[in-house]
Amino acid sequence: QAVLISVTAGFHWLWVYVGVIASATLSTAYARMRRPGAEVSASEGRTWRNSLANTGVASVLIGILGHIADPFWRTALAAAAVGALAAGLSDTLSHEIGVLYGGMPRLITSLRPVAPGESGAISAVGTLVGVASAFGFSFISCSVGLIGPHLALIAGTSGFIGNAIDTALGATIERAGYLHNNGVNAA
Repeated sequence: QAVLISVTAGFHWLWVYVGVIASATLSTAYARMRRPGAEVSASEGRTWRNSLANTGVASVLIGILGHIADPFWRTALAAAAVGALAAGLSDTLSHEIGVLYGGMPRLITSLRPVAPGESGAISAVGTLVGVASAFGFSFISCSVGLIGPHLALIAGTSGFIGNAIDTALGATIERAGYLHNNGVNAA
């Protein structure tokens, strides 16, 4: 993915892409260090499959972006790619930090208390981290010239909405066993 991005769209895209992967990986490593006694299932760990599920849509959009000359479509694809990356980062950081510092979370669909880390769980801390990371990433993307400020607002909003939809899918179809976490992340 990284080679595709750097060849087709340039190094600015590569750096923000690598930043998302690094931030997600470091937040997961930090969370594992802070709760060493917690069991980690095979599906919970940060693997290449999880990274692909969180960044695959954006990678395709960025790959297409490198072959489009029309300014309108380049702008639209860039905003969509930033929004997709913001959603993946927002989901990962809100989960990892929310599990550590969010207290007793609630299921997004019913607001009943659930154990930290369960699919579909939300907490105030996790939600704030999700909002901050979606908008923070979008404005970093703006600061390096990938999108304009008005699109950064749209991409940040889209990123957080994507995080919320991911959480709702986790509370419904993932908990019911129809999809695993990576399938929900890719959706």
